[in-house]
Amino acid sequence: MEAKTAAAVVVALLVVSTVAVHSAFAGARPAWVTVQFENSRNAYIFIKVLYPDGLHELYSGKVRWGVITLNLASVKRAWNGHYSRTGILAEPLILITLVKDGKASFHAISLNWDELPEKVVITPKYRVTGVKTGSEGAYQSLERSVQHNLSVALAGVISSGDSYGIIHMIKQPIPVGFSLYLLSENNWERLGYLYLTSDRGDSVEVPFTPNTTAIIGTRLTYRYERWKIIAGGFSFREEYLYVMGFDLKFRHGLGDVSEGTAVLPVEEWRLANRSVVGSYTSPYYSIEASPEKFGIPLGDFLEVLREEGVASTNSIETTKGKDITMEVNASWKGEPAFSLGIIAYGEVGKEYSIFAGYGRKPGSGWIPLLAFCLAEGADDCE
Repeated sequence: MEAKTAAAVVVALLVVSTVAVHSAFAGARPAWVTVQFENSRNAYIFIKVLYPDGLHELYSGKVRWGVITLNLASVKRAWNGHYSRTGILAEPLILITLVKDGKASFHAISLNWDELPEKVVITPKYRVTGVKTGSEGAYQSLERSVQHNLSVALAGVISSGDSYGIIHMIKQPIPVGFSLYLLSENNWERLGYLYLTSDRGDSVEVPFTPNTTAIIGTRLTYRYERWKIIAGGFSFREEYLYVMGFDLKFRHGLGDVSEGTAVLPVEEWRLANRSVVGSYTSPYYSIEASPEKFGIPLGDFLEVLREEGVASTNSIETTKGKDITMEVNASWKGEPAFSLGIIAYGEVGKEYSIFAGYGRKPGSGWIPLLAFCLAEGADDCE
């Protein structure tokens, strides 16, 4: 009889552990990493690692002695080849699922190729995750994947009135962390960040005029994967959503505010500043910033997944009709990956309001967007 699988990835809340560690890396040391598991004797372990074409199984079995050593040499070769062809490199990302007595603990390990640690320690916290099926052994398989390249806005300015000026953005050739999500029945859990870097930076400057929207964007490669896990008589599914590639060049353009041009998935505008123009030659608003964390659009890819009906959980359906954003970590070892600047001018003697846009994270919470509106009131930003 065919084993029944759990319709939900996780019945209870998932326990999420993100480990980001670095240590001194000397010379041409082999790409080995030892993972030590606390309180996991005889637990089933499922390890996946990120390749240029998605997640691959690295190991499925039992934790016998509490320690396992992973050889990432083939992973590094694959990414080095991808880097030479495309200019895009991913820092090592390892996903580990521990299963014991029908309960699971989920972990993401983000590392650095130049500073691989000798050991990573994981302490699991198990929660109910699957149903008893009668299937024994340890097995994981990729059931379905969906990947799309989509154009998205990174930053933008709405001039709802007579403001004019310039928005500019600089990208440094250092890693950028894109959120990796694990989907459960009705929940989104951010396991950690997938760090991507490029072999070159870029910069762009976009002037804006009254009643226009200036947009700076790029193309991102979004990916969804659904995995089936069988562990000692229990079965469940894991579903992952992440970004695994981006365009090396900025894209930019202008749109007419009256046409409803979308800048970013703004759910709420918040007043950031007010200013009165004192001179035609002096900007009434000027800002230079290096954002550490901000949101990028996720809604278009979620709509693709809904249309294709690939997700086995309700977590994607809970976002229907909402502007959902993915969190980006734009800081690497304290260095900013992006810098953003805005200069705005207006009519002498007139007061202007500057609003900053905020988006919704999957599940709950707010994240600042690189979206700004120059107007007399927040209603003018809609």
